[in-house]
Amino acid sequence: KTLALYDVKTGKPIRTFAGHDRSVPVTCVCFSSDARFAAVGGHNGIVRLWDLSTGALAKTFAPAGISLTDLAFTHDQRYLLLASSQGQVQLRDWQADKVIQSWKTGDRPIHGLAVHPQDKLVASWHEGGEVAIWERESGKLRASFCLPSAVTCLAFTGENRCVVGTASGTVYLLAW
Repeated sequence: KTLALYDVKTGKPIRTFAGHDRSVPVTCVCFSSDARFAAVGGHNGIVRLWDLSTGALAKTFAPAGISLTDLAFTHDQRYLLLASSQGQVQLRDWQADKVIQSWKTGDRPIHGLAVHPQDKLVASWHEGGEVAIWERESGKLRASFCLPSAVTCLAFTGENRCVVGTASGTVYLLAW
């Protein structure tokens, strides 16, 4: 029932986090941009936020009826985005434990999330090469793309652009 953060050079734990349920596989983890917090989630939908300096559990919440596939902090660290295998994205004020915005991307699992550096946009990618760009505050779909291969990674590169890596080895620059 322990989660640990390891030093990759030495292979030794830097900090351990007691209280993690090892019976549920970890499916997603992310760090706040100031490296103060780590959010860890699993298929059971429970999100645990850990204080990295003390190892203390800072917050736990369980969004109803979702199986988590990815997590991402906004760059201002005010919000945590949750992606699910049910095709749902939630924007949560993690300190107040309140859902700010929720939108459905379809019925297919979301494989990943990326947040624009200015926190204006969120990208989600799905099975079958589908990429969707959303306005963070409204949840409005800004753009969508269907690529010929499964998306493996995505990063924003500018105001209206992102670069996408795929399972076929092709890299795409998407603009909208």
